[in-house]
Amino acid sequence: MVSNEDFLVLNAPCMKDLKTKIKPLREQIQIRDEWLVERMETVMPQIMERCGIDLWIVACNEYNEDPVIFTMMPASMMTARRTTILVFSYKDGKVRRMSLARPRVGLDGIYESRWTNPKGSVWANNNSTDPCETQYECLARIIREADPEKIGLNFSEHFAFGDGLSHKLYELIYEAMDEKYRERIVSAEYLCVGWLETRTEKEMAAYTGIMQLAHTMIKEAFSSRVVMPGVTKTDDVKYFMMQNALDLGLNPWFDFEVSVRRENVGTIYENTLIMPGDILHCDVGLKYLGLCTDTQENAYVLKLGET
Repeated sequence: MVSNEDFLVLNAPCMKDLKTKIKPLREQIQIRDEWLVERMETVMPQIMERCGIDLWIVACNEYNEDPVIFTMMPASMMTARRTTILVFSYKDGKVRRMSLARPRVGLDGIYESRWTNPKGSVWANNNSTDPCETQYECLARIIREADPEKIGLNFSEHFAFGDGLSHKLYELIYEAMDEKYRERIVSAEYLCVGWLETRTEKEMAAYTGIMQLAHTMIKEAFSSRVVMPGVTKTDDVKYFMMQNALDLGLNPWFDFEVSVRRENVGTIYENTLIMPGDILHCDVGLKYLGLCTDTQENAYVLKLGET
């Protein structure tokens, strides 16, 4: 007869058993970039139509990135480069996506480069037919060409993900516009939220497997492979999971939390010994392929003689 403790050990899957599910970096980048193009062609027109915004400007500086722009850049482009401006122009059910940034920073192939003849720059395209102009002069030209009814900028009172435009960049964009377009500026907060919350069928299919990684990690950590009551502390369990994730090439989305709820005591959040009769609780999140998990689970630690 198998004891309850042996049963827990034998039936707790190991994160290492799922290592083959994790793609090499090069394949991850390829998958994410394919998803990005599909999202641009399907999700973007849908949310711009729904929000009634026909020109969306996403702009930020290197080292002070708008949270939305991370989901709009190719996977290998880890940060914005200098001042990076992306422009989405919606018309007749389609979105024209344009970039105003330095050349060869990674946006080519997904965005149409529009700032091709930078004023005073050594990296200007000598074959460009565009006028010699500053980045904001180029932006003003694009706005005039599109002649939008509503121009979305990322400022918001209520949504952090919709409030990524810095005050200075707002001023520079506002000053660059012809006066008639300044009156057409609106908050793009619902575009930001809509873009982030809407997932394609492929992404949702993959997310099921990503959640399996999270649940497997917790199941192993909440087993007698890891926990020895009276010896193991909550931080031991927390860092076991975080280290396991890093060893597999996954990044934690936030600092993991492991706590216990104890009879006649309540919840103990600080690092403490795990004892029989405790209820273990965790709150963990993994990042893989640009998607994030956020999982909470509980486990009861059996007292001697309990089943």
